[in-house]
Amino acid sequence: MENNFNKKELNKKIYLLPQIFSLLFGAISLALIVLGILISIRVICANLLEETSLFVGIILSIIGFIGICANYYCYRKIIRKNKEKYNVQ
Repeated sequence: MENNFNKKELNKKIYLLPQIFSLLFGAISLALIVLGILISIRVICANLLEETSLFVGIILSIIGFIGICANYYCYRKIIRKNKEKYNVQ
């Protein structure tokens, strides 16, 4: 029984921080995508960015997509570091 408890506790230590980071980073990236789309179709900031709204919206959306793509690799890197830290194969 004690071995299972130790494995569960160790898994929690290894996977909790990457999961939290991944969810937060993904939510922020998604918010950037949505903000970029809303700016490019001039739902928000229509008066402030009249001529450049399409360009600014596309740039924000691209940054959001890059964040979404990088999210998995950051998740795997944090897990790898945690496994090395706790000497788990």
